[in-house]
This record gives sequence, C-alpha cells and structure tokens, in this order.
Amino acid sequence: MTVKKSLHQHYHFIRQLAQQLNQLLTQAILTQAFTTSKQELVLLFDVNGKSVVFKVLAQFQSGFILVDETTYHKGSNAQACFVNVHQQKVVKVEAHAYNRSFVMVFQNGHQLIFKCYDALVNVVEVYEQEVYDVFRESIQNDWQFNAQEFEVTSTQIQQKLNSMVVTEGEFWIYKQPETGLYALSLTQPETEVTLHTTQAIEATTVFAKYALGVLAFNQTKQSKIATLQGEVKRLQQQVKLSEQGIHQLVNESPFEEIGHIIMANLHTIAKGSKQVELFDFYSNKNIQVKLKSELDAAA
Repeated sequence: MTVKKSLHQHYHFIRQLAQQLNQLLTQAILTQAFTTSKQELVLLFDVNGKSVVFKVLAQFQSGFILVDETTYHKGSNAQACFVNVHQQKVVKVEAHAYNRSFVMVFQNGHQLIFKCYDALVNVVEVYEQEVYDVFRESIQNDWQFNAQEFEVTSTQIQQKLNSMVVTEGEFWIYKQPETGLYALSLTQPETEVTLHTTQAIEATTVFAKYALGVLAFNQTKQSKIATLQGEVKRLQQQVKLSEQGIHQLVNESPFEEIGHIIMANLHTIAKGSKQVELFDFYSNKNIQVKLKSELDAAA
C-alpha cells in the first residue's frame, strides 16, 4: 500500500517547502540528530530559543516530512547520527533546481541532502563531495556522492516542469474518494478539502499525519482480515473432515461388523477375491467389502 496521486514529493512542492524551511531554520542550531528506527529520522533545532522538531519518515513506499514547534522526549531506542553537524548553525536551506531534493548547509561546511525520491527517500551527510553518514544505510547507492544527480540539465524535463499548472503558494490536502487515501495537491481539487493553506511546512506536516493515520489503519485492517481469512480456512477444513467422518459413520459399517459379516459368509467368498458383495444383516442390505487378495478370507 502506498500514497498515489499525491504531490508531497513533487519538485514544485519540494521547491516551495525548501524556501519556507530556509526562512524558518536559517541561523537555527541543530542540537541533536538521531534515528528511532530504520524508518524515522529526528532532527531537533533551536530556533531563537524555541524547539523545532523535524522528522523524516520512510514508510508505505513513500517519504514524509513533519515539522512541529514542540518539545521532543528522546527514547532509549534513539541512535545518534550526523554527529558532525550537532550544535552547528544552519546557513541556508536550498532546493536543487528541477529535482526532488534540497540541501541544508551548516556553518562548518557539512551538508544534509534530503532526497525525496518516493520509496528511496533518504538524508545524506556530505562534506567536500564525500559522504559521511546516511539515514537509510541500506540504500547502497547513497554512500557514493554524485553531484550530477542534483543537476537536472534535460531541457525536456525542465520544459515539462515549467509547463505544469501550479497555484503558487497554495496547498490543498484532500481525501481521494476512490481510495480513501489522503493526497496533497498544488491546485484546488474537485472534491471536499481537508486543509487549504499557504504554508508548505503546515501542508507537509498535516498531510503526513492524516496520510500515515489512514495508511496505518488500512495496513492493520488488511493484516486482521488476512488472519481471519486464514482462521476461516482452517475451520472450513475442520468442518469438511468432520462431515467426512459423519458420512463414514452413517454410511459405512464398522470394522467389527464387517468382520462378523465376512465370517458369516466365508463359504461364499472365492479365494483371491479383491472385493465381494455380501449381505449386511446389521443394516439389512447388501454392501461392497474390499479384501486383500493375498490373504485368506478368514484372516
């Protein structure tokens, strides 16, 4: 399950988000950076004495950014990362032209590059074109820095992005009627709107909270359904076996009774017979009895 038809990782949104992050975080101090899992990165900033929590989440084959002015209580599972930029001042935040990425530059020259590449979302620490640390370490390609990755020179791509219809400085969050999933739009959608804002930071944060809530619910629902379907299948198999047992009890004579019937009809059973029809005096009808041809009927 993933987010579809949402532009929260599109170039035109990332560009505007970077602009507002630059206004918020320039001159801010990164006090701590740590991961709480392989899917969550937390950056804590001091912005003129106020605490700002910046989260990057890699879930449901997508990436989500949340920025809240609030306090954060670090748990015991937190693992420090990007230690070279701890207590460093942010110089600027800038989007890469025509690309779904932006860079956060620090006073000591180290950079955090935010790659908003759908399921490959990542944050990479770079200094003098060398990678020092990576949020999602399993993405092997991100351990090698390639400056050309962030320089989109294709005229075709640039023209396509420039021709895209975007309502600059406005963002809409809505629930898709056909899927029930939330999406972020850069033009007014033709459906009921959950949030309309001129703040990209608010848009990315509110969208992430709504989208992740629905996606997590649907994932749990599907898991529960799969578990119940497995239980139904198991019970159906038990019912089938029980019905077979009942049928056997109703329609087949017990082994002891068959033994008595064979003994009563020894004189009529030819040697080497594999199957004979005998009169069942218990049910008062003829029945088919299978025999082992290599044995004598009395055996």
